[in-house]
Amino acid sequence: MLELRGQSDAVQFDRLLDDLLGPDRDANIFEPFEAKPEANEVDQSLEQKLRLLEYDLLKSIEIESARVERQPTSENYDLHIILRPGSIRWSEFSVRLAPFNSKDMEAQPLSNEGPFVFCFENINESNLSLFLRFEIYHEGERLRQFLMKINIDGMPTSRVSRIIQSIIKDSNLFFEYLRFLLADEFDKNNVSGSDNKSGTNAKDVQIWDIQTPIFEQLLISASRRPGRLKEIDDVIRHLTQDMVDEKKVVPPEFVSFWNAFRQMVPQPQEPFST
Repeated sequence: MLELRGQSDAVQFDRLLDDLLGPDRDANIFEPFEAKPEANEVDQSLEQKLRLLEYDLLKSIEIESARVERQPTSENYDLHIILRPGSIRWSEFSVRLAPFNSKDMEAQPLSNEGPFVFCFENINESNLSLFLRFEIYHEGERLRQFLMKINIDGMPTSRVSRIIQSIIKDSNLFFEYLRFLLADEFDKNNVSGSDNKSGTNAKDVQIWDIQTPIFEQLLISASRRPGRLKEIDDVIRHLTQDMVDEKKVVPPEFVSFWNAFRQMVPQPQEPFST
């Protein structure tokens, strides 16, 4: 789940329409609407029961314990959960649950009695989540699914860094993301020149390319939006955490430059090592 926000011309609604439909708005943003037949009393009753069951599950399920443990023979984790369904009853439905972000993992059944002990094995660190996915079935058909956030003990402190590192895998992507973070401070169209670098090797990235005046953009951010520098600092910290030399996403030259620049970052911390 993502939430995107912006306060500049670079992300205004008209520009978004231009990107989606073209400057001449030739494409059609609307689709024909066909009204569905009105639900009969049986369908309405089933939908009402579904909503009530979802509400009861969110309200009444008690998580006695939830923890992750690293497997002794690999870098993956096992998720252990003990829960009680409370006083809820769902004779017409079947309920299953699984960790969020685990499409290949089969959801396990949950019944009216408890407590239940679940163990979801072999979860990659970047796929660990504080959410459980509940699925509600009726006559073998999945009619509803929703998420519940829970507290889980033992979450590795490096989890967020692993997620970011799995998305930003090389120097090209790092500089693309850096330009994105700075997009509120300059015309987004100026970034288009970076597209022709997508096929270059990460070692060939030119930090001081005249088409990407990162230094000037950082100075503007420092004067207008110093909080933006903290966002960049956090990303760099995650990308440089536990990374071996041959897999460094942030070039050492940029890390050295950033360490000199970090005095402008709100709440400065210790310099990064190169």
